[in-house]
Amino acid sequence: MSAARKSVVSARRGLLCSSAIAVGLALGVMGPGSVSAQERTASYDIQGQSLATALREYGRLSGVQIIFSEDLVRGLRAPALRGVYSATDALDRLLAGSGLVARRTSTGAVMIVREGSGPQGEGAAAGDSAAARVEDVVVTGSRITGVPPSSPVHTVTRSDIEQAGYGTVGDVMRSLPENFNGGQNPGVVSAPLTLHNNITNSTTVNLRGLGSDATLALLNGRRLPPDGYGQSADISTIPLAAIQRVEVLTDGSSAIYGSDAIAGVANFILRTHYDGGEVSARVGGATQGGGLEQVYSALLGKTFSRWHALASVEYLNREAIFADQRNFTATAPGDSNLGRQEERTSAMVSVGGEITSRLSFNLDALWAHRLATYTEHYQFALPAYKYKMDLPSHSIAGGFKLILPFEWNFRLDGGVASTDATSVDDYYSLAFNWRNDTSFVEGVAEGTLFSLPGGAVKVAFGGGHRNEEFAGGYEFLGMWVPMAAGSRNMDYIFGELRVPVIPPYDEYGTGGLDLSFSGRIEEYSDFGSSSTPKLGFRYIPLRGLSLRGTWGESFKAPSFWQLYTGQSAYLGIASIYGGTSGGTVLLSVVRTFGASRGVN
Repeated sequence: MSAARKSVVSARRGLLCSSAIAVGLALGVMGPGSVSAQERTASYDIQGQSLATALREYGRLSGVQIIFSEDLVRGLRAPALRGVYSATDALDRLLAGSGLVARRTSTGAVMIVREGSGPQGEGAAAGDSAAARVEDVVVTGSRITGVPPSSPVHTVTRSDIEQAGYGTVGDVMRSLPENFNGGQNPGVVSAPLTLHNNITNSTTVNLRGLGSDATLALLNGRRLPPDGYGQSADISTIPLAAIQRVEVLTDGSSAIYGSDAIAGVANFILRTHYDGGEVSARVGGATQGGGLEQVYSALLGKTFSRWHALASVEYLNREAIFADQRNFTATAPGDSNLGRQEERTSAMVSVGGEITSRLSFNLDALWAHRLATYTEHYQFALPAYKYKMDLPSHSIAGGFKLILPFEWNFRLDGGVASTDATSVDDYYSLAFNWRNDTSFVEGVAEGTLFSLPGGAVKVAFGGGHRNEEFAGGYEFLGMWVPMAAGSRNMDYIFGELRVPVIPPYDEYGTGGLDLSFSGRIEEYSDFGSSSTPKLGFRYIPLRGLSLRGTWGESFKAPSFWQLYTGQSAYLGIASIYGGTSGGTVLLSVVRTFGASRGVN
Protein backbone atom coordinates (compact mmCIF):
# COMPACT_ATOMS: atom_id res chain seq x y z
CA MET A 1 0.00 0.00 0.00
CA SER A 2 1.40 3.41 -0.95
CA ALA A 3 2.11 6.09 1.65
CA ALA A 4 -0.64 8.29 0.20
CA ARG A 5 -3.14 5.47 0.37
CA LYS A 6 -2.13 4.70 3.96
CA SER A 7 -2.62 8.35 4.82
CA VAL A 8 -6.12 8.37 3.33
CA VAL A 9 -7.10 5.16 5.13
CA SER A 10 -5.71 6.52 8.39
CA ALA A 11 -7.67 9.75 7.98
CA ARG A 12 -10.88 7.87 7.31
CA ARG A 13 -10.36 5.63 10.32
CA GLY A 14 -9.71 8.69 12.42
CA LEU A 15 -12.92 10.30 11.19
CA LEU A 16 -14.97 7.18 11.89
CA CYS A 17 -13.40 6.62 15.29
CA SER A 18 -13.96 10.26 16.23
CA SER A 19 -17.60 9.88 15.23
CA ALA A 20 -17.90 6.76 17.40
CA ILE A 21 -16.36 8.61 20.38
CA ALA A 22 -18.70 11.54 19.85
CA VAL A 23 -21.67 9.19 19.79
CA GLY A 24 -20.49 7.54 22.99
CA LEU A 25 -20.08 10.90 24.72
CA ALA A 26 -23.52 11.92 23.54
CA LEU A 27 -24.98 8.74 25.02
CA GLY A 28 -23.33 9.41 28.33
CA VAL A 29 -23.95 13.14 28.59
CA MET A 30 -27.23 13.84 26.86
CA GLY A 31 -30.48 12.59 28.22
CA PRO A 32 -32.88 10.74 25.96
CA GLY A 33 -35.71 12.59 24.36
CA SER A 34 -38.65 11.82 22.17
CA VAL A 35 -41.10 13.62 19.98
CA SER A 36 -44.57 12.20 20.15
CA ALA A 37 -46.73 12.39 17.06
CA GLN A 38 -49.64 10.63 18.73
CA GLU A 39 -51.35 13.75 20.09
CA ARG A 40 -50.55 16.11 17.21
CA THR A 41 -53.54 17.21 15.17
CA ALA A 42 -53.42 17.15 11.40
CA SER A 43 -55.70 17.74 8.46
CA TYR A 44 -56.77 14.47 6.82
CA ASP A 45 -58.28 13.98 3.37
CA ILE A 46 -58.39 10.21 2.85
CA GLN A 47 -60.88 8.71 0.43
CA GLY A 48 -62.86 5.56 1.14
CA GLN A 49 -60.56 2.79 -0.10
CA SER A 50 -58.80 -0.39 0.94
CA LEU A 51 -57.69 -0.36 4.54
CA ALA A 52 -54.08 -1.11 3.61
CA THR A 53 -53.86 1.96 1.35
CA ALA A 54 -55.69 4.13 3.89
CA LEU A 55 -53.30 3.10 6.69
CA ARG A 56 -50.28 3.97 4.57
CA GLU A 57 -51.77 7.38 3.78
CA TYR A 58 -52.55 7.85 7.47
CA GLY A 59 -48.95 7.08 8.40
CA ARG A 60 -47.69 9.61 5.86
CA LEU A 61 -50.02 12.38 7.05
CA SER A 62 -49.71 11.78 10.79
CA GLY A 63 -46.00 10.97 10.96
CA VAL A 64 -46.79 7.86 13.01
CA GLN A 65 -44.80 4.71 12.31
CA ILE A 66 -47.55 2.15 11.70
CA ILE A 67 -47.00 -1.60 11.37
CA PHE A 68 -49.50 -4.07 9.97
CA SER A 69 -49.64 -7.30 8.00
CA GLU A 70 -51.01 -7.29 4.46
CA ASP A 71 -52.77 -10.58 5.19
CA LEU A 72 -54.43 -9.10 8.27
CA VAL A 73 -56.09 -6.23 6.37
CA ARG A 74 -56.70 -7.97 3.04
CA GLY A 75 -60.28 -7.47 1.84
CA LEU A 76 -61.06 -4.75 4.41
CA ARG A 77 -62.10 -1.22 3.46
CA ALA A 78 -61.71 2.03 5.37
CA PRO A 79 -64.28 4.84 5.40
CA ALA A 80 -63.50 8.28 4.07
CA LEU A 81 -61.76 10.55 6.58
CA ARG A 82 -61.83 14.32 6.14
CA GLY A 83 -61.14 16.97 8.72
CA VAL A 84 -58.74 17.86 11.51
CA TYR A 85 -58.12 15.08 14.04
CA SER A 86 -55.53 13.90 16.49
CA ALA A 87 -53.50 10.91 15.31
CA THR A 88 -55.27 8.61 17.79
CA ASP A 89 -58.78 9.75 16.83
CA ALA A 90 -58.04 9.52 13.10
CA LEU A 91 -56.76 5.96 13.41
CA ASP A 92 -59.76 4.89 15.48
CA ARG A 93 -62.10 6.19 12.79
CA LEU A 94 -60.24 4.31 10.03
CA LEU A 95 -60.38 1.05 12.01
CA ALA A 96 -64.03 1.39 13.05
CA GLY A 97 -65.97 -1.79 12.29
CA SER A 98 -62.91 -3.68 10.98
CA GLY A 99 -62.41 -5.88 14.03
CA LEU A 100 -58.90 -4.48 14.37
CA VAL A 101 -57.38 -2.25 17.02
CA ALA A 102 -54.17 -0.29 17.45
CA ARG A 103 -51.54 -1.14 20.04
CA ARG A 104 -48.83 1.35 20.85
CA THR A 105 -45.43 -0.25 21.50
CA SER A 106 -42.70 0.94 23.82
CA THR A 107 -40.70 2.09 20.80
CA GLY A 108 -43.41 4.58 19.85
CA ALA A 109 -44.65 2.58 16.86
CA VAL A 110 -48.29 1.61 16.40
CA MET A 111 -49.15 -1.95 15.49
CA ILE A 112 -52.50 -3.11 14.09
CA VAL A 113 -53.76 -6.35 15.65
CA ARG A 114 -57.04 -8.25 15.91
CA GLU A 115 -59.49 -7.05 18.50
CA GLY A 116 -59.60 -9.38 21.49
CA SER A 117 -56.12 -10.78 20.88
CA GLY A 118 -55.54 -10.33 24.60
CA PRO A 119 -56.08 -7.97 27.53
CA GLN A 120 -54.69 -4.48 27.24
CA GLY A 121 -51.52 -5.25 29.11
CA GLU A 122 -50.85 -8.49 27.30
CA GLY A 123 -51.79 -6.94 24.00
CA ALA A 124 -49.36 -4.12 24.53
CA ALA A 125 -46.59 -6.52 25.43
CA ALA A 126 -47.38 -8.64 22.42
CA GLY A 127 -47.34 -5.51 20.31
CA ASP A 128 -43.90 -4.65 21.64
CA SER A 129 -42.45 -8.03 20.75
CA ALA A 130 -44.24 -8.20 17.42
CA ALA A 131 -43.02 -4.76 16.53
CA ALA A 132 -39.51 -5.80 17.47
CA ARG A 133 -39.75 -8.70 15.04
CA VAL A 134 -41.11 -6.59 12.19
CA GLU A 135 -38.90 -3.56 12.68
CA ASP A 136 -35.76 -5.60 12.05
CA VAL A 137 -36.51 -5.40 8.33
CA VAL A 138 -39.01 -2.56 8.09
CA VAL A 139 -36.59 -0.31 6.16
CA THR A 140 -33.90 -1.51 3.78
CA GLY A 141 -31.08 0.99 3.37
CA SER A 142 -30.75 2.12 6.98
CA ARG A 143 -29.82 0.53 10.28
CA ILE A 144 -32.09 3.01 12.07
CA THR A 145 -35.66 1.89 12.61
CA GLY A 146 -38.54 3.94 11.27
CA VAL A 147 -36.67 6.53 9.19
CA PRO A 148 -36.93 6.85 5.40
CA PRO A 149 -33.61 6.16 3.67
CA SER A 150 -31.72 8.77 1.69
CA SER A 151 -31.33 6.27 -1.15
CA PRO A 152 -34.21 5.12 -3.37
CA VAL A 153 -35.90 1.85 -2.42
CA HIS A 154 -38.09 -0.03 -4.91
CA THR A 155 -40.72 -2.11 -3.10
CA VAL A 156 -42.59 -5.03 -4.68
CA THR A 157 -45.54 -5.91 -2.44
CA ARG A 158 -47.45 -9.17 -2.07
CA SER A 159 -50.30 -7.61 -4.00
CA ASP A 160 -47.93 -6.77 -6.89
CA ILE A 161 -46.69 -10.36 -6.98
CA GLU A 162 -50.17 -11.85 -7.07
CA GLN A 163 -51.59 -9.42 -9.64
CA ALA A 164 -48.66 -9.92 -12.03
CA GLY A 165 -48.91 -13.71 -11.80
CA TYR A 166 -45.24 -14.38 -11.14
CA GLY A 167 -44.36 -18.04 -10.67
CA THR A 168 -40.98 -17.86 -8.93
CA VAL A 169 -38.81 -15.35 -7.10
CA GLY A 170 -36.61 -15.17 -10.17
CA ASP A 171 -39.58 -14.02 -12.26
CA VAL A 172 -40.14 -11.16 -9.82
CA MET A 173 -36.55 -9.92 -9.95
CA ARG A 174 -36.21 -10.30 -13.72
CA SER A 175 -39.18 -7.96 -14.12
CA LEU A 176 -37.37 -5.05 -12.45
CA PRO A 177 -35.69 -2.57 -14.84
CA GLU A 178 -32.77 -1.95 -12.47
CA ASN A 179 -31.85 -5.64 -12.44
CA PHE A 180 -29.59 -7.02 -15.19
CA ASN A 181 -30.91 -10.38 -16.40
CA GLY A 182 -27.70 -11.68 -17.92
CA GLY A 183 -25.04 -13.68 -16.13
CA GLN A 184 -26.31 -16.15 -13.59
CA ASN A 185 -29.91 -16.68 -14.63
CA PRO A 186 -31.57 -19.79 -16.11
CA GLY A 187 -31.24 -20.01 -19.87
CA VAL A 188 -28.31 -17.58 -20.10
CA VAL A 189 -25.49 -18.90 -22.28
CA SER A 190 -22.10 -17.23 -21.97
CA ALA A 191 -18.42 -17.90 -22.36
CA PRO A 192 -17.29 -21.09 -20.60
CA LEU A 193 -15.03 -21.10 -17.56
CA THR A 194 -15.95 -17.58 -16.46
CA LEU A 195 -17.76 -16.41 -13.36
CA HIS A 196 -20.66 -15.29 -15.57
CA ASN A 197 -21.25 -18.80 -16.90
CA ASN A 198 -24.32 -20.13 -15.12
CA ILE A 199 -23.02 -23.61 -14.36
CA THR A 200 -25.40 -24.16 -11.44
CA ASN A 201 -28.49 -22.81 -13.29
CA SER A 202 -29.09 -20.46 -10.38
CA THR A 203 -30.94 -17.13 -10.23
CA THR A 204 -29.16 -14.11 -8.82
CA VAL A 205 -29.70 -10.37 -8.42
CA ASN A 206 -27.43 -8.21 -10.54
CA LEU A 207 -28.27 -4.54 -10.01
CA ARG A 208 -26.95 -2.17 -12.68
CA GLY A 209 -25.07 -5.05 -14.30
CA LEU A 210 -22.12 -4.68 -11.92
CA GLY A 211 -22.02 -8.42 -11.27
CA SER A 212 -24.08 -10.84 -9.24
CA ASP A 213 -21.47 -10.89 -6.47
CA ALA A 214 -21.72 -7.09 -6.16
CA THR A 215 -25.37 -7.13 -5.00
CA LEU A 216 -26.17 -8.24 -1.47
CA ALA A 217 -29.20 -10.52 -1.08
CA LEU A 218 -30.91 -10.65 2.32
CA LEU A 219 -33.65 -12.85 3.76
CA ASN A 220 -35.48 -11.00 6.53
CA GLY A 221 -32.51 -8.67 6.79
CA ARG A 222 -29.85 -11.41 6.99
CA ARG A 223 -27.49 -12.38 4.19
CA LEU A 224 -28.14 -15.44 2.03
CA PRO A 225 -25.33 -17.96 1.39
CA PRO A 226 -23.21 -17.66 -1.77
CA ASP A 227 -23.81 -20.01 -4.68
CA GLY A 228 -21.38 -22.87 -5.23
CA TYR A 229 -19.57 -21.51 -8.30
CA GLY A 230 -20.22 -17.81 -8.89
CA GLN A 231 -20.24 -17.07 -5.14
CA SER A 232 -23.38 -14.94 -5.32
CA ALA A 233 -26.65 -15.72 -3.55
CA ASP A 234 -29.17 -17.95 -5.35
CA ILE A 235 -32.57 -16.35 -4.69
CA SER A 236 -34.56 -19.06 -6.53
CA THR A 237 -34.35 -21.24 -3.41
CA ILE A 238 -36.83 -18.97 -1.57
CA PRO A 239 -40.46 -20.18 -1.92
CA LEU A 240 -42.41 -17.38 -3.55
CA ALA A 241 -45.53 -18.06 -1.46
CA ALA A 242 -43.59 -17.17 1.71
CA ILE A 243 -42.62 -13.66 0.57
CA GLN A 244 -44.51 -10.63 1.88
CA ARG A 245 -42.56 -8.05 -0.09
CA VAL A 246 -39.20 -7.38 -1.73
CA GLU A 247 -37.29 -4.17 -1.00
CA VAL A 248 -34.60 -3.28 -3.53
CA LEU A 249 -32.10 -0.61 -2.56
CA THR A 250 -30.70 0.73 -5.84
CA ASP A 251 -27.71 2.59 -4.45
CA GLY A 252 -24.27 1.50 -3.35
CA SER A 253 -24.39 0.70 0.37
CA SER A 254 -20.97 -0.60 1.35
CA ALA A 255 -20.90 1.91 4.23
CA ILE A 256 -23.96 0.21 5.77
CA TYR A 257 -23.89 -3.43 4.68
CA GLY A 258 -20.35 -4.19 3.52
CA SER A 259 -18.35 -4.68 0.35
CA ASP A 260 -20.80 -7.02 -1.39
CA ALA A 261 -23.43 -4.24 -1.42
CA ILE A 262 -21.49 -2.08 -3.87
CA ALA A 263 -24.37 -2.18 -6.40
CA GLY A 264 -27.22 -2.29 -3.90
CA VAL A 265 -29.30 -4.61 -1.75
CA ALA A 266 -32.29 -6.89 -2.32
CA ASN A 267 -34.14 -7.76 0.89
CA PHE A 268 -36.72 -10.57 0.72
CA ILE A 269 -39.13 -10.16 3.62
CA LEU A 270 -41.26 -13.10 4.73
CA ARG A 271 -44.96 -13.22 5.56
CA THR A 272 -44.13 -13.41 9.25
CA HIS A 273 -47.66 -12.78 10.52
CA TYR A 274 -49.53 -14.92 7.99
CA ASP A 275 -52.36 -16.88 9.61
CA GLY A 276 -53.87 -19.72 7.59
CA GLY A 277 -52.88 -22.01 4.76
CA GLU A 278 -52.76 -22.01 0.98
CA VAL A 279 -51.70 -24.26 -1.88
CA SER A 280 -50.98 -23.25 -5.45
CA ALA A 281 -50.14 -24.86 -8.77
CA ARG A 282 -48.80 -23.26 -11.94
CA VAL A 283 -48.23 -25.01 -15.27
CA GLY A 284 -47.03 -23.27 -18.41
CA GLY A 285 -45.07 -23.89 -21.57
CA ALA A 286 -43.96 -22.45 -24.89
CA THR A 287 -46.05 -22.68 -28.05
CA GLN A 288 -43.02 -23.84 -30.06
CA GLY A 289 -42.32 -26.72 -27.71
CA GLY A 290 -40.02 -27.34 -24.78
CA GLY A 291 -39.71 -25.40 -21.56
CA LEU A 292 -42.78 -26.89 -19.88
CA GLU A 293 -42.73 -25.53 -16.33
CA GLN A 294 -44.60 -26.87 -13.32
CA VAL A 295 -44.53 -25.09 -9.96
CA TYR A 296 -46.36 -26.40 -6.89
CA SER A 297 -46.25 -24.76 -3.47
CA ALA A 298 -47.85 -24.92 -0.04
CA LEU A 299 -47.85 -22.40 2.80
CA LEU A 300 -48.98 -22.78 6.40
CA GLY A 301 -48.80 -20.10 9.06
CA LYS A 302 -50.11 -19.45 12.55
CA THR A 303 -49.96 -16.26 14.57
CA PHE A 304 -50.77 -15.92 18.27
CA SER A 305 -50.49 -12.95 20.57
CA ARG A 306 -46.99 -13.97 21.71
CA TRP A 307 -45.45 -16.00 18.89
CA HIS A 308 -45.72 -16.95 15.23
CA ALA A 309 -44.71 -19.82 12.93
CA LEU A 310 -44.54 -20.08 9.15
CA ALA A 311 -43.66 -23.04 6.91
CA SER A 312 -43.54 -23.22 3.13
CA VAL A 313 -42.44 -25.75 0.49
CA GLU A 314 -42.05 -25.27 -3.27
CA TYR A 315 -41.38 -27.79 -6.04
CA LEU A 316 -40.34 -26.81 -9.58
CA ASN A 317 -39.86 -28.98 -12.66
CA ARG A 318 -38.78 -27.29 -15.89
CA GLU A 319 -38.15 -29.16 -19.14
CA ALA A 320 -35.28 -28.33 -21.46
CA ILE A 321 -35.56 -26.32 -24.68
CA PHE A 322 -33.53 -27.78 -27.56
CA ALA A 323 -32.01 -26.04 -30.55
CA ASP A 324 -34.13 -27.96 -33.07
CA GLN A 325 -37.28 -26.55 -31.43
CA ARG A 326 -36.52 -23.00 -32.58
CA ASN A 327 -36.10 -21.66 -36.11
CA PHE A 328 -33.33 -19.22 -35.25
CA THR A 329 -31.09 -22.12 -34.10
CA ALA A 330 -31.99 -24.55 -36.88
CA THR A 331 -28.36 -24.82 -38.01
CA ALA A 332 -27.09 -25.74 -34.54
CA PRO A 333 -26.90 -29.32 -33.29
CA GLY A 334 -30.44 -30.32 -32.47
CA ASP A 335 -29.74 -31.63 -28.97
CA SER A 336 -28.03 -28.43 -27.77
CA ASN A 337 -29.83 -26.81 -24.89
CA LEU A 338 -31.24 -23.30 -25.15
CA GLY A 339 -32.88 -23.80 -21.77
CA ARG A 340 -31.75 -26.38 -19.25
CA GLN A 341 -33.79 -29.10 -17.60
CA GLU A 342 -34.19 -28.44 -13.88
CA GLU A 343 -35.85 -29.99 -10.87
CA ARG A 344 -35.81 -28.11 -7.58
CA THR A 345 -37.32 -28.54 -4.11
CA SER A 346 -37.22 -25.76 -1.50
CA ALA A 347 -38.46 -25.68 2.07
CA MET A 348 -38.49 -22.84 4.56
CA VAL A 349 -39.45 -22.44 8.22
CA SER A 350 -39.69 -19.18 10.16
CA VAL A 351 -40.54 -18.99 13.86
CA GLY A 352 -40.48 -16.20 16.42
CA GLY A 353 -41.89 -15.30 19.77
CA GLU A 354 -41.84 -13.26 22.90
CA ILE A 355 -39.63 -14.46 25.73
CA THR A 356 -40.51 -11.51 27.96
CA SER A 357 -42.35 -8.26 27.30
CA ARG A 358 -39.07 -6.73 26.11
CA LEU A 359 -37.10 -9.68 24.74
CA SER A 360 -38.08 -11.49 21.54
CA PHE A 361 -36.44 -14.00 19.22
CA ASN A 362 -36.79 -15.17 15.63
CA LEU A 363 -35.29 -17.93 13.50
CA ASP A 364 -35.36 -18.52 9.73
CA ALA A 365 -34.24 -21.80 8.13
CA LEU A 366 -34.02 -22.43 4.38
CA TRP A 367 -33.18 -25.70 2.60
CA ALA A 368 -33.07 -26.41 -1.12
CA HIS A 369 -31.92 -29.12 -3.53
CA ARG A 370 -31.52 -28.58 -7.27
CA LEU A 371 -30.83 -31.08 -10.06
CA ALA A 372 -30.08 -29.71 -13.53
CA THR A 373 -28.86 -31.26 -16.79
CA TYR A 374 -27.72 -29.61 -19.98
CA THR A 375 -26.04 -30.42 -23.28
CA GLU A 376 -23.58 -28.21 -25.19
CA HIS A 377 -21.63 -28.47 -28.45
CA TYR A 378 -18.37 -26.59 -28.85
CA GLN A 379 -17.59 -28.12 -32.29
CA PHE A 380 -19.77 -29.98 -34.78
CA ALA A 381 -17.17 -32.69 -35.26
CA LEU A 382 -16.98 -33.57 -31.58
CA PRO A 383 -19.54 -35.38 -29.42
CA ALA A 384 -21.80 -33.34 -27.16
CA TYR A 385 -20.76 -32.22 -23.70
CA LYS A 386 -23.36 -33.43 -21.21
CA TYR A 387 -23.43 -32.10 -17.66
CA LYS A 388 -25.38 -33.03 -14.56
CA MET A 389 -25.56 -30.58 -11.68
CA ASP A 390 -26.42 -31.52 -8.10
CA LEU A 391 -26.68 -28.60 -5.69
CA PRO A 392 -27.94 -28.91 -2.08
CA SER A 393 -27.89 -25.79 0.09
CA HIS A 394 -29.06 -24.68 3.50
CA SER A 395 -28.99 -21.65 5.75
CA ILE A 396 -30.07 -21.06 9.35
CA ALA A 397 -30.11 -17.58 10.87
CA GLY A 398 -31.72 -16.14 13.95
CA GLY A 399 -31.44 -13.51 16.58
CA PHE A 400 -32.69 -11.79 19.71
CA LYS A 401 -33.99 -8.28 20.12
CA LEU A 402 -34.03 -6.49 23.46
CA ILE A 403 -36.14 -3.36 23.91
CA LEU A 404 -34.26 -0.99 26.24
CA PRO A 405 -35.47 2.07 28.14
CA PHE A 406 -35.45 5.55 26.59
CA GLU A 407 -36.39 4.36 23.07
CA TRP A 408 -33.31 2.19 22.60
CA ASN A 409 -33.00 -1.42 21.53
CA PHE A 410 -30.25 -3.95 20.94
CA ARG A 411 -30.26 -6.79 18.41
CA LEU A 412 -27.93 -9.80 18.25
CA ASP A 413 -28.00 -11.95 15.10
CA GLY A 414 -26.06 -14.99 13.92
CA GLY A 415 -26.22 -17.77 11.39
CA VAL A 416 -24.54 -20.52 9.39
CA ALA A 417 -24.97 -21.46 5.73
CA SER A 418 -23.54 -23.88 3.20
CA THR A 419 -23.78 -24.70 -0.52
CA ASP A 420 -22.21 -27.77 -2.14
CA ALA A 421 -22.36 -27.90 -5.96
CA THR A 422 -21.25 -30.96 -7.93
CA SER A 423 -21.15 -30.98 -11.74
CA VAL A 424 -20.47 -34.25 -13.58
CA ASP A 425 -19.02 -33.98 -17.09
CA ASP A 426 -19.81 -37.15 -19.04
CA TYR A 427 -17.48 -36.22 -21.91
CA TYR A 428 -14.27 -36.20 -19.86
CA SER A 429 -15.64 -38.25 -16.93
CA LEU A 430 -14.88 -35.37 -14.58
CA ALA A 431 -16.75 -34.46 -11.40
CA PHE A 432 -16.31 -30.79 -10.44
CA ASN A 433 -17.19 -29.63 -6.94
CA TRP A 434 -17.51 -26.15 -5.41
CA ARG A 435 -18.35 -25.71 -1.73
CA ASN A 436 -19.03 -22.54 0.25
CA ASP A 437 -19.42 -22.32 4.03
CA THR A 438 -20.33 -19.11 5.83
CA SER A 439 -20.98 -18.16 9.44
CA PHE A 440 -21.55 -14.77 11.04
CA VAL A 441 -22.48 -12.97 14.25
CA GLU A 442 -23.51 -9.31 14.49
CA GLY A 443 -24.68 -6.91 17.18
CA VAL A 444 -26.51 -3.61 16.60
CA ALA A 445 -27.70 -0.94 19.03
CA GLU A 446 -29.95 1.89 17.90
CA GLY A 447 -32.11 4.57 19.38
CA THR A 448 -32.69 8.27 20.00
CA LEU A 449 -29.87 10.54 21.15
CA PHE A 450 -31.80 13.76 21.76
CA SER A 451 -34.42 15.98 20.17
CA LEU A 452 -34.03 19.00 17.92
CA PRO A 453 -36.72 21.36 16.62
CA GLY A 454 -36.76 19.25 13.47
CA GLY A 455 -37.27 15.98 15.32
CA ALA A 456 -35.37 13.22 17.07
CA VAL A 457 -31.69 12.67 16.31
CA LYS A 458 -31.23 8.91 15.94
CA VAL A 459 -28.15 6.73 15.78
CA ALA A 460 -27.24 3.11 15.12
CA PHE A 461 -23.89 1.45 15.62
CA GLY A 462 -22.50 -2.05 15.93
CA GLY A 463 -20.07 -4.62 14.67
CA GLY A 464 -19.66 -8.23 13.77
CA HIS A 465 -17.52 -11.12 12.62
CA ARG A 466 -17.89 -13.32 9.53
CA ASN A 467 -16.03 -16.45 8.47
CA GLU A 468 -16.00 -17.67 4.86
CA GLU A 469 -14.53 -20.87 3.43
CA PHE A 470 -14.34 -22.04 -0.16
CA ALA A 471 -12.99 -25.11 -1.93
CA GLY A 472 -13.19 -25.93 -5.63
CA GLY A 473 -11.70 -28.68 -7.74
CA TYR A 474 -12.47 -31.83 -9.68
CA GLU A 475 -12.10 -35.58 -9.48
CA PHE A 476 -10.38 -37.37 -12.38
CA LEU A 477 -9.58 -41.09 -12.49
CA GLY A 478 -10.19 -41.33 -8.77
CA MET A 479 -7.83 -38.46 -7.93
CA TRP A 480 -8.89 -35.12 -6.46
CA VAL A 481 -7.37 -32.11 -8.25
CA PRO A 482 -7.83 -28.82 -6.35
CA MET A 483 -8.46 -25.67 -8.40
CA ALA A 484 -8.97 -23.06 -5.69
CA ALA A 485 -9.33 -23.14 -1.92
CA GLY A 486 -9.19 -20.62 0.85
CA SER A 487 -10.75 -19.21 3.98
CA ARG A 488 -10.89 -15.82 5.58
CA ASN A 489 -12.17 -13.99 8.63
CA MET A 490 -13.66 -10.55 8.48
CA ASP A 491 -14.27 -8.18 11.40
CA TYR A 492 -16.15 -4.93 11.03
CA ILE A 493 -17.67 -1.98 12.86
CA PHE A 494 -20.18 0.53 11.52
CA GLY A 495 -22.21 3.55 12.55
CA GLU A 496 -25.07 5.63 11.19
CA LEU A 497 -26.48 8.99 12.30
CA ARG A 498 -29.74 10.62 11.17
CA VAL A 499 -30.20 14.38 11.85
CA PRO A 500 -33.45 16.25 11.09
CA VAL A 501 -32.08 19.69 10.21
CA ILE A 502 -35.24 21.55 9.18
CA PRO A 503 -38.69 20.60 10.49
CA PRO A 504 -41.59 20.37 8.06
CA TYR A 505 -44.00 23.31 8.15
CA ASP A 506 -47.17 21.28 7.55
CA GLU A 507 -48.58 17.83 8.21
CA TYR A 508 -47.41 16.56 4.80
CA GLY A 509 -43.72 16.93 5.66
CA THR A 510 -43.24 19.84 3.24
CA GLY A 511 -39.99 21.70 3.81
CA GLY A 512 -38.43 18.97 5.92
CA LEU A 513 -34.72 18.27 5.50
CA ASP A 514 -32.90 15.25 6.94
CA LEU A 515 -29.18 14.48 6.77
CA SER A 516 -27.59 11.06 7.19
CA PHE A 517 -24.00 10.06 7.95
CA SER A 518 -22.70 6.49 7.90
CA GLY A 519 -19.37 4.72 7.84
CA ARG A 520 -17.89 1.24 8.06
CA ILE A 521 -14.46 -0.24 8.70
CA GLU A 522 -13.71 -3.81 7.61
CA GLU A 523 -10.60 -5.89 8.30
CA TYR A 524 -10.01 -8.98 6.12
CA SER A 525 -7.57 -11.67 7.16
CA ASP A 526 -6.42 -12.45 3.62
CA PHE A 527 -5.86 -9.14 1.85
CA GLY A 528 -6.26 -6.08 4.08
CA SER A 529 -8.75 -3.53 5.30
CA SER A 530 -11.11 -0.86 3.99
CA SER A 531 -13.06 2.12 5.29
CA THR A 532 -16.13 3.41 3.45
CA PRO A 533 -18.04 6.62 4.29
CA LYS A 534 -21.43 7.77 2.98
CA LEU A 535 -23.41 11.01 3.25
CA GLY A 536 -27.00 11.59 2.24
CA PHE A 537 -29.91 13.99 2.42
CA ARG A 538 -33.66 13.92 1.94
CA TYR A 539 -35.62 17.11 1.22
CA ILE A 540 -39.34 17.58 0.52
CA PRO A 541 -39.79 20.92 -1.32
CA LEU A 542 -43.39 20.22 -2.35
CA ARG A 543 -46.13 17.90 -1.24
CA GLY A 544 -45.63 14.55 -2.97
CA LEU A 545 -42.10 15.41 -4.15
CA SER A 546 -38.95 14.15 -2.42
CA LEU A 547 -35.41 15.06 -3.41
CA ARG A 548 -32.70 12.63 -2.33
CA GLY A 549 -28.97 12.59 -2.82
CA THR A 550 -26.02 10.58 -1.60
CA TRP A 551 -22.26 10.64 -1.81
CA GLY A 552 -20.18 7.70 -0.77
CA GLU A 553 -17.37 5.32 -1.49
CA SER A 554 -17.70 1.60 -2.00
CA PHE A 555 -15.24 -1.24 -1.80
CA LYS A 556 -15.58 -4.64 -3.45
CA ALA A 557 -13.66 -7.46 -1.80
CA PRO A 558 -12.40 -10.01 -4.35
CA SER A 559 -14.02 -13.42 -4.37
CA PHE A 560 -12.07 -16.60 -3.70
CA TRP A 561 -12.09 -17.35 -7.44
CA GLN A 562 -10.55 -13.96 -8.16
CA LEU A 563 -7.97 -14.36 -5.42
CA TYR A 564 -6.77 -17.87 -6.17
CA THR A 565 -7.43 -18.57 -9.85
CA GLY A 566 -6.65 -16.87 -13.14
CA GLN A 567 -9.47 -15.01 -14.88
CA SER A 568 -9.76 -14.98 -18.66
CA ALA A 569 -11.47 -12.67 -21.14
CA TYR A 570 -11.73 -13.37 -24.88
CA LEU A 571 -12.13 -10.68 -27.53
CA GLY A 572 -12.82 -12.01 -31.04
CA ILE A 573 -12.71 -10.01 -34.28
CA ALA A 574 -14.01 -12.04 -37.21
CA SER A 575 -13.26 -11.56 -40.94
CA ILE A 576 -10.70 -8.83 -40.49
CA TYR A 577 -9.71 -9.09 -44.13
CA GLY A 578 -13.21 -8.23 -45.36
CA GLY A 579 -15.64 -10.13 -47.57
CA THR A 580 -16.71 -13.67 -46.80
CA SER A 581 -13.25 -15.01 -46.20
CA GLY A 582 -10.37 -14.01 -44.02
CA GLY A 583 -8.96 -14.72 -40.62
CA THR A 584 -9.94 -14.31 -37.00
CA VAL A 585 -7.90 -12.55 -34.36
CA LEU A 586 -8.38 -13.83 -30.81
CA LEU A 587 -7.05 -11.86 -27.87
CA SER A 588 -6.87 -13.61 -24.53
CA VAL A 589 -6.27 -11.57 -21.38
CA VAL A 590 -5.43 -13.52 -18.23
CA ARG A 591 -5.42 -11.81 -14.84
CA THR A 592 -4.60 -13.23 -11.43
CA PHE A 593 -5.21 -11.03 -8.40
CA GLY A 594 -2.13 -10.52 -6.29
CA ALA A 595 0.11 -12.30 -8.79
CA SER A 596 1.14 -11.71 -12.41
CA ARG A 597 -0.70 -10.45 -15.47
CA GLY A 598 -0.15 -11.60 -19.00
CA VAL A 599 -1.51 -11.05 -22.51
CA ASN A 600 -1.41 -13.70 -25.23
